[in-house]
Amino acid sequence: MQHGGENARWKYYDETKTIVISGTGAMNDYPSKYNDGVPLQGDTPWCNLDIKSIIIEEGITRIRLRCILYF
Repeated sequence: MQHGGENARWKYYDETKTIVISGTGAMNDYPSKYNDGVPLQGDTPWCNLDIKSIIIEEGITRIRLRCILYF
């Protein structure tokens, strides 16, 4: 499990191409990167993973859009 907030964690399952976000509270905010006003991919820890789905378990209270925008 990777640290994703004070009490939030995430794990990537390669066999299903799924990220599971679990724990309690808010996910970390990740800085936005822009090029001429266009958001760039690459500012989240999972930006280079082949993700097909995300499961957000009960207890997570906030996930910023930029955390999951480009998967």
